[in-house]
Amino acid sequence: MKYKIINLSIFFLASISALPSAQANEIICPSSITIKSAHLDIDNLPDDWMVSEKKDALLLLDGFGVYSDNPAKKIQQKPDAGIIDGKEHQTTWSVNTTYDQGGSWVSCDYNYGEVNLIKKIAKTMKSCWEIDSMDQFDRLHITLKYSTSELQEVK
Repeated sequence: MKYKIINLSIFFLASISALPSAQANEIICPSSITIKSAHLDIDNLPDDWMVSEKKDALLLLDGFGVYSDNPAKKIQQKPDAGIIDGKEHQTTWSVNTTYDQGGSWVSCDYNYGEVNLIKKIAKTMKSCWEIDSMDQFDRLHITLKYSTSELQEVK
């Protein structure tokens, strides 16, 4: 009986390792983030005025972008229809090209760009495409899938 339990445990662990896990070829933007109130320091605050403190805020994802170099440099790439790994997608980008000196990055945007979460795309990736959807609460969900294959034009 003891060996049967061990064999079942090994089988179970082997089965789990064969299941698809979090994809290594995608970036998922969090659908919401909570920010703590920041203390604002205003240089030209008029006399008799004070800055109001705000409570923590829940910010919803409202967009994203793919960038050549760090998004702070504001070199956002324009998406276009393309073919990646034999499948046509409406929103695609070439990434990590010779023009992307600082690599390629993705930015997930909250509250109309008030907060941006940024992440570098792995250097081995050559193309990517967007998948977006809305959940039952009308919250935006964005996944950026990427591939080692070159982006091909739609003919």
